[in-house]
Amino acid sequence: MVGLKGKSGLPGNMNAFTHGLAAIQKRREEGVPTEPQKTVRQQILDGLIAYKGGDHQISTVTRILAEVIASDAA
Repeated sequence: MVGLKGKSGLPGNMNAFTHGLAAIQKRREEGVPTEPQKTVRQQILDGLIAYKGGDHQISTVTRILAEVIASDAA
């Protein structure tokens, strides 16, 4: 058996090459965050936690809600 299912030709040929922009679009569709998105998400999360009194003052439910809000906003 030659090659991989769903890809034409021998392994390593250029028929299966995906353009860089197509790879970025695929990551976005799959929900894989980029580094800038991770940074923004973390800043929002840190701000929400600080607003509620810090790590030691919030419940698990509040933390989960803050993480959901930060993810949606980023």
